[in-house]
Parts: sequence; C-alpha cells; structure tokens
Amino acid sequence: MFSKKYNNLTDEIRGFRKKAEKRLLLSLYKKIDFSFDCYLDEDIKVDDFLKKLISIKPHFWSIIKKTIVSSPHVSIVYSDRYLNTPLGCIMLSQLIRQIRLYFQIHFDSIVLNISRAGFHPNKNNPSSTMIFPNHKQRDKFLQLCMRMLVKDDYTEKERNIPHQRVLSISNAKCTLEILFDGGIAYGWRLSHEEDKLTMEQIEANISYNYTCINQLARKYDRKGIFFVVRMLFKD
Repeated sequence: MFSKKYNNLTDEIRGFRKKAEKRLLLSLYKKIDFSFDCYLDEDIKVDDFLKKLISIKPHFWSIIKKTIVSSPHVSIVYSDRYLNTPLGCIMLSQLIRQIRLYFQIHFDSIVLNISRAGFHPNKNNPSSTMIFPNHKQRDKFLQLCMRMLVKDDYTEKERNIPHQRVLSISNAKCTLEILFDGGIAYGWRLSHEEDKLTMEQIEANISYNYTCINQLARKYDRKGIFFVVRMLFKD
C-alpha cells in the first residue's frame, strides 16, 4: 500500500496493521483533511492532560507535530459557550501550556472565544466544579490561570461562538482541531480531597498538579471522555 513516495515513513508506522490507520497516515502525507475519534478512559493528573491524549495514537501525533512546526507562525483559538467553572479554566490553561511545550513553539496569538452568559449567581464560595456567579469572576480567575501557567497574553472575544467546543491550532499550511464533547472540563472532577478546596485555596495553588477523576469511565457503561482530533489543510 505504501509506495516509494512515502519511504520517509518510519518502520514503526509501516508496521501498522489496521487499514483505517494506514489511510489516516496517508492522508497526512498527501495533505488530505482527516479526523479520528479517541476516548480517555482513566483518571489523569492535570499536568499530563495532553500526554494522555497523545498516548492514544502517538504515531499520528508525531507526524502532526512535524506538520505544525513546519511553519514559523502559529496561532491558537479556543471556542466554548460554557467555560464557566474554575476547573475548566485550569484545564484550558494547562492544555495551552502543554501544547506550547509539546510543539516547542511560541504562539503569535491566543484567542479565547468565550461567552459572558450561562452563569449562576450563588451565595456560596464556588468550588472547582461550581459555576461562577458571573463572567467577571470567571474572567479574573482565567486571567490568573493564564498568567501563572501559560505566561502569555490572550485576547478574549464573544462573537459567533460555535456550538462545538473546539481548540484550534493554525499555521500557514493547516489547522489542527481538538473537539471536546461537552467542553474541556466535561466529565471531569477533582479528587474527593481536592474538591473540598475553597476558591481562595485554589487561587493560591493554580499550578498544583491536580488529580482529575474521569467520571464517564465509571458511569452508564461509557467508554470514557470523548474527543475528536481533526486536521484541515489549507490550499
């Protein structure tokens, strides 16, 4: 199936047995749009979020990495109508930090396309998974997370937010999309002890390596938390 044109494929990749995986790899080399599904079915440490996602199909990610870093100018956009919890802000900031380290790149721009609606006024001090009472508190906490973890500026927008929760990494040649079923924090909660932390304690420990419990691997015979990875090539 592989011709001499693709002789730069590694021996490990040539050894793929599944035709579907071989077709995806050829799509990468031929610059044909493609996507694949994956499930995370275990608990994670938040520092290992991207590492765990990559571990599901590491061969694809090694080629994706080469495609992304082949262009010097890279931007990142995250769109989510319902980014409204402390845990969501922490996981998003951690993932952006991990993407930058994995690809070893500097982002020309970081844009967060997030809504100012969907918040729940409450009298209680929010915990990690409790919805912020308003967008101003979310924005303040998100800025703290980005400053502590990403150490870079970002632009916040609220315009034409798609229903899909998607993180897009783009250069002049392609766009890599990671689509989250229900949002970046959907299906996750902190460990029992960590979930007792107050907002003040969380703010004082933004960079702590929290344990994220995978609730969907434990309920309803679900396979775990669902993601779609999609590569779109530009003309």
